[in-house]
Amino acid sequence: MEGPCQEDKRLYCPDGTCMNEDSFCDTLNYGCKDNSDELNCPMGCSGDNQFQCDNGFCIASTSVCNQLDDCNDGSDERNCEQVKCSNSRVKCADNTTCVSKSYLCDGWSNCPDGSDEDSDFCKDYTCLPGMAKCADNITCESICDGYNICPENEDEGPQLCKEYTCLPGEVKCADNVTCVKGYDLCDGRTNCPDNLDEDPQFCKDHTCVPGRVKCADNLVCINEHKLCDGEKDCLDNSDEDPQMCEEHTCVSDRAKCADNITCVRVKYFCDKHNHCPDHSDEDPEMCKDHTCVPGRAKKCADGVTCININNFCDGYNHCPDNSDEDPTLCGQGPE
Repeated sequence: MEGPCQEDKRLYCPDGTCMNEDSFCDTLNYGCKDNSDELNCPMGCSGDNQFQCDNGFCIASTSVCNQLDDCNDGSDERNCEQVKCSNSRVKCADNTTCVSKSYLCDGWSNCPDGSDEDSDFCKDYTCLPGMAKCADNITCESICDGYNICPENEDEGPQLCKEYTCLPGEVKCADNVTCVKGYDLCDGRTNCPDNLDEDPQFCKDHTCVPGRVKCADNLVCINEHKLCDGEKDCLDNSDEDPQMCEEHTCVSDRAKCADNITCVRVKYFCDKHNHCPDHSDEDPEMCKDHTCVPGRAKKCADGVTCININNFCDGYNHCPDNSDEDPTLCGQGPE
């Protein structure tokens, strides 16, 4: 898919929105709305997407030199003068900190030296696609999205927005002013001032964006990973229909519970918290044979429980047998 994401070297989410490369496979839910940026991630430290800390942990390569100790040993913040920022990021004037391009001239200082909001720099800076300068000729804000952010509301000016062409994947409301993103169309919530995005006839003819599927009512689009997850998201509850779920194949990174109906994230198996309705994800015999997600979790000494590798030797007991804080283990660090 070509469009503004590629122009800014960002990544597309399945719903058509752009996600900062910094959020890809960072184990946090700050990227795509449906958390799809955490699916199909490399297991362990692999390729250019991951950085291996001195302590053996793996973090997203885009988390290096961001002024945060993501490794918990400081190794991701060393020698940053020699580090080349990823495509979606740029160096601050200090030549040590990498920040997302989407943070430049947004009215908030992200560089320690404030260089991303320097007035002279921002006056000459060209805003990313879908954004424009406020009247101060310094601050970049999203335009024609229904939210007045600029002090004089010039980002939502009627004349500007009538002439503005929405970004790929967006649709103009009937007011010919407001642009609505693809993932907000036919999602059961009104985004257009005139309700066009939830009009029954419009939604019947609408094709859901990639990564979303229609409910049985042929009106509402939901994230495909919400199918058979044990929670009712369709207004007609068709996403949890037992017969449909028995035939449904879980999306990658999920697996069926013993009931053959509910899909649960594999990383939740054997974590001492029940996620399956029948509690089969915590069955002791199953967990003995279960392999924790490589590079993200490892077994406690009980041979049953999986905990995050970052929870070993952190001063808190997470394993039922407290083996994650065993003095011998922590004296040499986690494997």
